[in-house]
Amino acid sequence: MTEITPLSGFASPDAVELRPAKINDRFIAYLFDTLPFVAGYYFSLIVLMTKMPQLTGLSVKLAGAWAGFYCFYHFVGTLSGGTLGKRLLGVQVVDRMGNPPGAVRSLVRALGNALSTPLCNFGYLVALFHPESRALHDILSGTLVIES
Repeated sequence: MTEITPLSGFASPDAVELRPAKINDRFIAYLFDTLPFVAGYYFSLIVLMTKMPQLTGLSVKLAGAWAGFYCFYHFVGTLSGGTLGKRLLGVQVVDRMGNPPGAVRSLVRALGNALSTPLCNFGYLVALFHPESRALHDILSGTLVIES
């Protein structure tokens, strides 16, 4: 297992070095956070199509509603320091100084999640090549995902 080096030049106010979260921890947290929304969308879509086939035009609105719930979930999760998946894996979201991200950064990060997910999760793949394992939404919002 490779040791992740602390971020040079960045430390929390308590002078604790910030260590970027491991990619595999971030991926598992992503699965914990995303799969319930995907399953909920498809389950509600199946129920909608089988029980009320005359309402097929609602599928786009349903997708929008689930996407909205997903963004809200990420906003609240980031605002509180980490989503349920991140908390389960022992990682958290902070700003560059190690502080909680705040409302504006949380909102930008949640909306950035909506950009990171389409096109085969390209925004998340950025983290594989970024030296601090930052995904697109982390770069846009000025946040880091670190080990708790």
